[in-house]
Amino acid sequence: MYGDMLNALTQDQLSPFLNNPRLANDGIAMSASLVETINPSRPEHRLQDVRELSSLEQGSQESTAAFMSRVRGYASRLSTITIDELMPLIALIGMNHEAYSGLIARFTGGEPAVVNASVEDLERLVLEEDSRRLAMGISTPTPPIRPTS
Repeated sequence: MYGDMLNALTQDQLSPFLNNPRLANDGIAMSASLVETINPSRPEHRLQDVRELSSLEQGSQESTAAFMSRVRGYASRLSTITIDELMPLIALIGMNHEAYSGLIARFTGGEPAVVNASVEDLERLVLEEDSRRLAMGISTPTPPIRPTS
């Protein structure tokens, strides 16, 4: 199992474990650290997984086994997420990142009010952001109009 975990890492991902005295004689700490590297669980990782999952496609040169391995990875990392937790993530991914960069930074920084927000909470936070921008005389950038076909 450890061989498979080590083989899954790139050289850059493996480097923190090499010649690291903190992990040298502590197999449990190394195992936990490896699992966190392979299967990260911080808020920004969950957001990235949802972003990638929402546009999931098998690459033209990607084998079915490799594609399904990626699908299993997302399933594993997102297995505990409920639809009520998923919808605010989808909203964060779809919102105007230029207008709400502060809100997204608060999410990736792990601020509980944003990370644990329901759709209603997130809407309130976005409206508060809009009010602050308006009070400071900053207009919210509007996204470009998409042509309809």
